[in-house]
Amino acid sequence: MNDSIKKMLRLIEKDLMITEVSYETFQKKKTLIVDAVFSPAPHTCRNCGSTVVDGNGKVIVVKNGKKETIVRFEQYNHMPLVMRLKKQRYTCKNCRTHWTAQSYFV
Repeated sequence: MNDSIKKMLRLIEKDLMITEVSYETFQKKKTLIVDAVFSPAPHTCRNCGSTVVDGNGKVIVVKNGKKETIVRFEQYNHMPLVMRLKKQRYTCKNCRTHWTAQSYFV
Protein backbone atom coordinates (compact mmCIF):
# COMPACT_ATOMS: atom_id res chain seq x y z
CA MET A 1 0.00 0.00 0.00
CA ASN A 2 2.84 2.37 0.85
CA ASP A 3 4.31 2.22 -2.66
CA SER A 4 0.90 2.57 -4.33
CA ILE A 5 0.17 5.82 -2.51
CA LYS A 6 3.64 7.14 -3.32
CA LYS A 7 3.07 6.36 -7.01
CA MET A 8 -0.31 8.11 -6.90
CA LEU A 9 1.36 11.23 -5.46
CA ARG A 10 4.33 10.89 -7.88
CA LEU A 11 6.85 10.66 -5.03
CA ILE A 12 10.10 8.78 -5.56
CA GLU A 13 11.68 9.34 -2.14
CA LYS A 14 12.85 5.92 -0.85
CA ASP A 15 13.07 7.01 2.82
CA LEU A 16 9.47 8.26 2.89
CA MET A 17 7.05 5.99 4.75
CA ILE A 18 3.28 6.54 4.54
CA THR A 19 1.75 5.71 7.93
CA GLU A 20 -1.95 6.54 7.48
CA VAL A 21 -4.49 7.95 5.02
CA SER A 22 -7.71 9.50 6.32
CA TYR A 23 -10.47 12.00 5.59
CA GLU A 24 -10.62 14.94 7.98
CA THR A 25 -11.91 18.50 8.11
CA PHE A 26 -8.92 20.77 7.48
CA GLN A 27 -9.50 24.54 7.31
CA LYS A 28 -13.29 24.00 7.10
CA LYS A 29 -13.03 21.64 4.09
CA LYS A 30 -13.28 17.86 3.85
CA THR A 31 -9.67 16.91 3.05
CA LEU A 32 -7.72 13.78 2.24
CA ILE A 33 -4.90 13.62 4.82
CA VAL A 34 -1.78 11.51 4.25
CA ASP A 35 0.42 11.03 7.34
CA ALA A 36 4.05 10.24 6.53
CA VAL A 37 7.51 10.04 8.10
CA PHE A 38 10.73 11.04 6.30
CA SER A 39 13.77 9.63 8.09
CA PRO A 40 16.85 9.13 5.91
CA ALA A 41 20.08 7.80 7.40
CA PRO A 42 22.37 10.63 8.58
CA HIS A 43 25.50 11.30 6.54
CA THR A 44 27.94 14.03 7.57
CA CYS A 45 27.47 17.23 9.55
CA ARG A 46 26.52 20.10 7.25
CA ASN A 47 28.47 22.58 9.37
CA CYS A 48 31.76 20.94 10.41
CA GLY A 49 31.84 17.89 8.11
CA SER A 50 32.05 15.31 10.92
CA THR A 51 31.19 11.76 9.91
CA VAL A 52 28.40 9.82 11.62
CA VAL A 53 30.92 7.75 13.61
CA ASP A 54 34.44 8.93 14.52
CA GLY A 55 37.64 6.83 14.46
CA ASN A 56 37.04 5.51 17.99
CA GLY A 57 33.55 4.23 17.15
CA LYS A 58 31.81 7.08 18.98
CA VAL A 59 28.58 8.29 17.34
CA ILE A 60 28.82 11.99 16.38
CA VAL A 61 25.71 12.70 14.27
CA VAL A 62 22.57 11.57 16.13
CA LYS A 63 18.82 11.68 15.53
CA ASN A 64 17.10 14.42 17.52
CA GLY A 65 13.32 14.08 17.23
CA LYS A 66 11.04 14.99 14.33
CA LYS A 67 9.57 18.22 12.96
CA GLU A 68 6.02 18.12 11.58
CA THR A 69 5.26 20.11 8.43
CA ILE A 70 2.20 20.41 6.21
CA VAL A 71 2.67 19.79 2.48
CA ARG A 72 -0.16 20.68 0.11
CA PHE A 73 -0.65 18.74 -3.11
CA GLU A 74 -2.94 19.18 -6.10
CA GLN A 75 -6.53 18.08 -5.59
CA TYR A 76 -7.24 14.38 -5.84
CA ASN A 77 -10.74 13.41 -7.06
CA HIS A 78 -11.85 17.04 -6.55
CA MET A 79 -10.79 16.92 -2.91
CA PRO A 80 -7.94 18.86 -1.27
CA LEU A 81 -4.92 16.67 -0.49
CA VAL A 82 -2.56 17.42 2.40
CA MET A 83 0.43 15.49 3.74
CA ARG A 84 1.36 15.78 7.42
CA LEU A 85 5.05 15.04 7.13
CA LYS A 86 7.29 14.31 10.10
CA LYS A 87 10.86 15.09 9.05
CA GLN A 88 13.81 13.71 11.02
CA ARG A 89 16.00 16.20 12.92
CA TYR A 90 19.71 15.61 13.54
CA THR A 91 22.35 16.99 15.92
CA CYS A 92 26.14 17.02 15.59
CA LYS A 93 27.84 16.44 18.95
CA ASN A 94 31.06 18.12 17.76
CA CYS A 95 29.73 21.55 16.78
CA ARG A 96 26.23 21.37 18.37
CA THR A 97 24.52 22.14 15.03
CA HIS A 98 20.93 21.04 14.40
CA TRP A 99 19.34 20.41 11.00
CA THR A 100 16.27 18.79 9.49
CA ALA A 101 16.20 16.15 6.75
CA GLN A 102 15.45 17.71 3.35
CA SER A 103 13.47 16.25 0.47
CA TYR A 104 12.98 17.42 -3.10
CA PHE A 105 9.21 17.91 -2.70
CA VAL A 106 9.28 20.08 0.46
